[in-house]
Amino acid sequence: MLALLAALALAAPAGAQRVHHQTLAVGDRALGMGGAFTGLASDQAAAWYNPAGLALIDRGTVSGSLLLHAFEDLRLAEGELRLAQERRSNFPLFATGVLRVGATEGEGEEAAPHHAFGVVVLRPLQVSRRFELAVENELGEPSSLFIDELEHETLFGFTWASQLAARWSLGASLVATVRRFEQRETLIGAPADSDVIAVRTGLTAVKSNHLILRVGALYAAGRFRAGLMIQPPGLPLRQQGRVEEQRVRASGAGDTTTFAEVQVDARVPVPLIARVGMSYRFERDVTLSVDLQFVGPVGGGAFVDAPAPGEEAPDEPSAGAFIDLDTERQQVLNGALGFEWRASRGLLLRLGAFTDFSTAREVPATAARYQSPRNHSAGGSGSLGITIQGRDINIGLAGIGGRGRALLLDPRSGVERPSYSRVASQRRVIYFFVTGSLTGH
Repeated sequence: MLALLAALALAAPAGAQRVHHQTLAVGDRALGMGGAFTGLASDQAAAWYNPAGLALIDRGTVSGSLLLHAFEDLRLAEGELRLAQERRSNFPLFATGVLRVGATEGEGEEAAPHHAFGVVVLRPLQVSRRFELAVENELGEPSSLFIDELEHETLFGFTWASQLAARWSLGASLVATVRRFEQRETLIGAPADSDVIAVRTGLTAVKSNHLILRVGALYAAGRFRAGLMIQPPGLPLRQQGRVEEQRVRASGAGDTTTFAEVQVDARVPVPLIARVGMSYRFERDVTLSVDLQFVGPVGGGAFVDAPAPGEEAPDEPSAGAFIDLDTERQQVLNGALGFEWRASRGLLLRLGAFTDFSTAREVPATAARYQSPRNHSAGGSGSLGITIQGRDINIGLAGIGGRGRALLLDPRSGVERPSYSRVASQRRVIYFFVTGSLTGH
């Protein structure tokens, strides 16, 4: 059971607040090349990685990506457990149109200066999870705890790019985000030799809306490209939370029910992100690309303005025992390296490697509050692509593995006044992806 408790702590490495910013990749080339795309920015995924690249792509391009979470293995110092979770697929989708202004002589980087306009729809996160474990309730009675989590995020945006000179392009993407997080804890206790059933249900729900601006610059000179993208901290438009708690104690003598609900302020910061990258195309259609990504720190604050479990608040429901209530995050630097080989006119091979270090705080030896696991990871990806008359289809695989520390709940402490201790953790994830694009003539 200790293994299951620790697995619960590991199962949501991003949790209500993201601590990994290098996992998500979208687009034909970026997925296969491990996200090393800021200095390449050569297809519609540039709207996310470096909007300036849109000024150099073909007109009338539409692209879609499907990412399938295939396998997750969670391991800790005390043993190994493979945890079955209900998950939903991710459906990143990009649509880009290019409008040229002025003369149209030339191709690609030699074309006359022009503008590009695009529309972006992206759903990077759509996940549901369910866990079950054994603990004790506030009366010391053996109980079963069920944790249900739902997370999803959708981004809608517009992007613009302009080729200001033969070698320089600038671009920007303005994206509106809608993010929703819910965690429901259901604690059911039925003491032996008793007709009493005690049920406690708690819900913590947060909905946030932000505006995100991504500004990019791209320098393209023959086979060499270099790019820069900066995303300032997101502008919060709406951040609201709700905390509920219901207690039912049923017995032959009757039922007792209490219910409390409060609307609370919430805080879901979107950090500063900066990316810089370079790429070079060698002879025989071999391209190498390298990226660095910096994620800025986030100051401490309350994720939801509600007491943590165990804190004295007789008139207020408390947040869940497995929610990190502190928004503090550390700065981190990640890297990615990508390789592409055009084996023939219509066949492409792509490989990539990347790091995915966590921005979570250091995990203490013991704690009375839960906090996000801190797992530093690295991964690789690869894909095969076919291009036929302006139609691209790519199939690939990506894997991530890492080690770190997580908090383990003492089952005897229960969730009313929880206590946690630090343990070693290990996580492995495998994704399958399929991408496709269509370029007009």
